[in-house]
Amino acid sequence: MTTHHLQSLLYPGATPVCSKKRSISFDDLYELFVIYKSIHGNLRIPQKYLIPEGDQRYPQSSWGFKLGAQLNGIYTVATWTREGNKQKLIELGILPEENQVSLW
Repeated sequence: MTTHHLQSLLYPGATPVCSKKRSISFDDLYELFVIYKSIHGNLRIPQKYLIPEGDQRYPQSSWGFKLGAQLNGIYTVATWTREGNKQKLIELGILPEENQVSLW
């Protein structure tokens, strides 16, 4: 995943390339984070985590998606998102509040 793809992921209408030659919008990625958090109780997603094939808790179109890599990309890309999407990520607990030092 290139920096360009990660940055474009966080802007409205973006369709970056992901695993299995699929595309995903910010809203779809956000929903996958919500599902993961509801299952695991946190967003400490291992970098190599793939959405399991056949896991009915996730949309079938997301099976095999590299969710951990996407989260890692959000953490490492200097410009995360436009303000509305950034606020959603803060509220979910993916990004820290402006005055926090640590992500965990």
